[in-house]
Parts: sequence; structure tokens; C-alpha cells
Amino acid sequence: MTRTFRVLAAPRVLACALAAGIALALAGCGGEAPPQAPAPAPAPSAAATTAAAPTGPSATGAAGDQDVVRTTVTEYNASLLARDFPKACTLNAPETNEGLINTLKARGVQVTSCVEAFQAIFAVPGTPETIDEIARTTKISAVRVEGDQAFVTFTASTQGQTKTNVAGLRKVDGQWRMLPVQQ
Repeated sequence: MTRTFRVLAAPRVLACALAAGIALALAGCGGEAPPQAPAPAPAPSAAATTAAAPTGPSATGAAGDQDVVRTTVTEYNASLLARDFPKACTLNAPETNEGLINTLKARGVQVTSCVEAFQAIFAVPGTPETIDEIARTTKISAVRVEGDQAFVTFTASTQGQTKTNVAGLRKVDGQWRMLPVQQ
């Protein structure tokens, strides 16, 4: 089946919205302010998360968790570069995927899944190049784990500027998953 996605008039704004939804803060997007990603929801019930049981690294202990958080962010960026949207979606927390879908729906793009959301976003001219630049230039400088929450301080470049950002992750069924960026 062929899907047609409406191309939005402001791809830089959409790229900023994507960045908020996928936990990569776009530095210097310019233009109008991107929509706010939804605040992280309370931990979903076991029934809500077993339908799409995430795969990927897991470990216990603070040092092990820091390593796994770094690996999760690295795998996430690699999945975006490879256009492996199913993998990227499994590395997101459920509220991140919901935020992607809801952000696009609010802009008139009808998608029903995280994969469709990524397909629509990457169809916007200029957006893949911007996201690729961020994914390729991300350098993690610090990881802080606080229970089931983790915070990754990283630098990334876009449009010739390198900025420091913080991304959040949350444990979902024992796996570290990307949270929406809070701006």
C-alpha cells in the first residue's frame, strides 16, 4: 500500500517538533517555537507495555545502567541514520511515541503509529539531513541515573552550531527508553 503524507509548509518547525518528540533537542532551529512535547506520563501498566515489548540492552547497577543508557542513545541515533523506524520506535518510551503521533496529528498529518510518524517526518524536505547531522554529531558527555530515570548531557550540531542538550530516559519493563525532550 502506498501512503501519501501531506508536506508541511514549515519543515524546520516540523524538524524541531520531531526533535522534541524523539529526545534530540535541535539547537538553533529558529522560526516559530516548536510545540511542547507532552510531559512524561506515569509509568504505564504492564498490560500497556507488553503489547510492544521492547528489545535491546539491559543491565542493573548504577555503572551498568550508565553504560546501557549510553548504548540506548547510540542505538537510537544509529536506527535513525539507518531509517530503521521500527527499531527507533522500540527505543522510545510509550509516551514519546504518543507525543510524535499527537504532534503530527495537531499539524494535520494523519498517522496511526510511530513508524508512520517517522515516515511522515522524514518525508519533509530537509528534515532527514537535519536529523542525520544531529545523530552523527551527538557526543555524550555525562550520564546521570536516578532510580528509573536517566539524564544524558550531550552536544550535537545542526546548521553550523554545536549546542549542549539534555535528554531523558526512563526504564520501561527493565529497558531504558527515550523520553520526550522538555524544553
